[in-house]
Amino acid sequence: MSQPATAIGHYGDKHCWIGLFILHHSYAGQGIGSIALNALERRLRQENAAQVRLAVQLENLAGAAFWQKNGYAVIKSTKDQRGNKVEVYEKPLL
Repeated sequence: MSQPATAIGHYGDKHCWIGLFILHHSYAGQGIGSIALNALERRLRQENAAQVRLAVQLENLAGAAFWQKNGYAVIKSTKDQRGNKVEVYEKPLL
């Protein structure tokens, strides 16, 4: 029997994950995504999350650039639940 995910931990590996982070393309390049991400990271720090992870599909070059610009680094390449090739990014928070 699997455990439910907690507020800051994924039930599979106990790391904090961002499952979906979307900004409408008409707002790209205005800093709004970085502002929202900074607010999320502050909240995760309040919850004592040591780091945060996310997966980016290989063909999502704009997404990869956004995460790298905001301090995230690739820690491994793998496949997601649907079999898509992704890179897993991580950023230390504490």
